[in-house]
Amino acid sequence: MKDEKQKAEKLLNAISYFPSSSSMSFEFYSSRNICVGTFEGTEENPLPACIHSHEEYEFFIPKTPVHYLMRDDNIYFGQVGRIFPVPSGNSHGIKYPQTDVRFDVISVNREYFDELKRSKNCSRLVIDEVF
Repeated sequence: MKDEKQKAEKLLNAISYFPSSSSMSFEFYSSRNICVGTFEGTEENPLPACIHSHEEYEFFIPKTPVHYLMRDDNIYFGQVGRIFPVPSGNSHGIKYPQTDVRFDVISVNREYFDELKRSKNCSRLVIDEVF
Protein backbone atom coordinates (compact mmCIF):
# COMPACT_ATOMS: atom_id res chain seq x y z
CA MET A 1 0.00 0.00 0.00
CA LYS A 2 2.84 2.41 0.81
CA ASP A 3 4.43 1.78 -2.61
CA GLU A 4 1.14 2.60 -4.39
CA LYS A 5 0.76 5.79 -2.35
CA GLN A 6 4.29 6.85 -3.36
CA LYS A 7 3.47 6.19 -7.04
CA ALA A 8 0.30 8.29 -6.76
CA GLU A 9 2.22 11.12 -5.08
CA LYS A 10 4.80 11.09 -7.91
CA LEU A 11 2.02 11.36 -10.50
CA LEU A 12 0.34 14.19 -8.64
CA ASN A 13 3.66 16.00 -8.37
CA ALA A 14 4.23 15.58 -12.11
CA ILE A 15 0.88 17.07 -13.05
CA SER A 16 0.90 19.89 -10.49
CA TYR A 17 4.51 20.94 -10.93
CA PHE A 18 3.73 24.63 -11.25
CA PRO A 19 5.07 26.87 -8.49
CA SER A 20 3.09 26.52 -5.27
CA SER A 21 3.13 30.31 -4.90
CA SER A 22 0.87 30.65 -7.94
CA SER A 23 -2.88 30.77 -7.51
CA MET A 24 -3.65 29.30 -10.91
CA SER A 25 -6.73 27.23 -11.53
CA PHE A 26 -6.32 23.50 -11.93
CA GLU A 27 -8.04 20.28 -11.01
CA PHE A 28 -6.92 16.71 -11.38
CA TYR A 29 -8.06 13.11 -11.08
CA SER A 30 -5.71 10.26 -10.37
CA SER A 31 -5.50 6.50 -10.22
CA ARG A 32 -2.56 4.30 -9.32
CA ASN A 33 -0.76 4.82 -12.67
CA ILE A 34 -2.49 7.68 -14.48
CA CYS A 35 -3.26 11.26 -13.50
CA VAL A 36 -5.42 13.62 -15.57
CA GLY A 37 -5.51 17.36 -14.94
CA THR A 38 -7.03 20.50 -16.37
CA PHE A 39 -5.14 23.79 -16.15
CA GLU A 40 -6.48 27.25 -16.89
CA GLY A 41 -4.94 30.72 -17.01
CA THR A 42 -7.08 33.87 -16.86
CA GLU A 43 -6.43 37.62 -16.71
CA GLU A 44 -6.94 37.52 -12.94
CA ASN A 45 -5.04 34.28 -12.53
CA PRO A 46 -2.36 33.80 -15.24
CA LEU A 47 -0.79 30.44 -15.80
CA PRO A 48 2.82 30.82 -14.56
CA ALA A 49 5.91 29.92 -16.55
CA CYS A 50 7.28 26.56 -15.49
CA ILE A 51 10.02 24.45 -17.08
CA HIS A 52 10.58 21.10 -15.38
CA SER A 53 11.18 17.39 -15.91
CA HIS A 54 9.98 14.20 -14.25
CA GLU A 55 10.13 10.49 -14.89
CA GLU A 56 6.47 10.17 -15.87
CA TYR A 57 5.36 10.27 -19.49
CA GLU A 58 3.13 13.25 -20.21
CA PHE A 59 0.56 14.08 -22.88
CA PHE A 60 -0.36 17.75 -23.23
CA ILE A 61 -3.77 18.48 -24.85
CA PRO A 62 -4.55 22.17 -25.63
CA LYS A 63 -8.19 23.28 -25.33
CA THR A 64 -7.19 26.79 -26.48
CA PRO A 65 -4.06 27.85 -28.36
CA VAL A 66 -1.01 27.67 -26.05
CA HIS A 67 2.04 29.74 -26.95
CA TYR A 68 5.65 29.07 -26.00
CA LEU A 69 5.46 25.38 -25.18
CA MET A 70 8.94 24.12 -24.52
CA ARG A 71 10.53 20.71 -24.83
CA ASP A 72 14.27 20.13 -24.79
CA ASP A 73 15.05 23.84 -25.41
CA ASN A 74 12.75 24.00 -28.46
CA ILE A 75 9.67 26.26 -28.54
CA TYR A 76 6.36 25.08 -30.03
CA PHE A 77 2.84 26.41 -30.54
CA GLY A 78 0.14 24.29 -28.90
CA GLN A 79 -2.67 23.84 -31.40
CA VAL A 80 -6.17 22.79 -30.41
CA GLY A 81 -6.84 19.25 -31.62
CA ARG A 82 -3.22 18.08 -31.32
CA ILE A 83 -1.66 16.02 -28.56
CA PHE A 84 1.90 16.87 -27.56
CA PRO A 85 3.77 13.91 -26.04
CA VAL A 86 6.62 14.36 -23.59
CA PRO A 87 8.89 11.33 -23.06
CA SER A 88 10.01 10.39 -19.58
CA GLY A 89 12.81 12.62 -18.28
CA ASN A 90 12.50 15.34 -20.95
CA SER A 91 12.62 18.99 -19.90
CA HIS A 92 9.33 20.68 -20.82
CA GLY A 93 6.80 23.32 -19.83
CA ILE A 94 5.65 26.83 -20.64
CA LYS A 95 8.29 29.51 -21.16
CA TYR A 96 6.20 32.62 -20.27
CA PRO A 97 3.12 33.26 -18.08
CA GLN A 98 -0.14 33.09 -20.06
CA THR A 99 -3.73 34.21 -19.79
CA ASP A 100 -6.82 33.00 -21.67
CA VAL A 101 -5.38 29.51 -21.94
CA ARG A 102 -6.70 26.09 -21.01
CA PHE A 103 -5.26 22.61 -21.46
CA ASP A 104 -5.46 19.07 -20.16
CA VAL A 105 -2.48 16.96 -19.15
CA ILE A 106 -2.32 13.18 -18.86
CA SER A 107 0.61 11.92 -16.80
CA VAL A 108 1.43 8.20 -16.91
CA ASN A 109 3.72 6.31 -14.53
CA ARG A 110 6.91 5.40 -16.42
CA GLU A 111 7.13 1.82 -15.14
CA TYR A 112 3.47 1.20 -16.00
CA PHE A 113 3.85 2.67 -19.50
CA ASP A 114 7.06 0.73 -20.19
CA GLU A 115 5.43 -2.51 -19.00
CA LEU A 116 2.43 -1.82 -21.24
CA LYS A 117 4.79 -1.41 -24.22
CA ARG A 118 6.57 -4.69 -23.33
CA SER A 119 3.26 -6.54 -22.98
CA LYS A 120 2.35 -5.43 -26.52
CA ASN A 121 5.78 -6.46 -27.88
CA CYS A 122 6.48 -2.85 -28.75
CA SER A 123 10.24 -2.42 -28.87
CA ARG A 124 10.29 0.93 -30.68
CA LEU A 125 9.79 4.37 -29.23
CA VAL A 126 6.05 5.01 -29.25
CA ILE A 127 6.23 8.70 -28.39
CA ASP A 128 7.25 10.81 -31.34
CA GLU A 129 10.24 13.01 -30.48
CA VAL A 130 8.83 15.92 -32.50
CA PHE A 131 5.61 17.70 -31.54
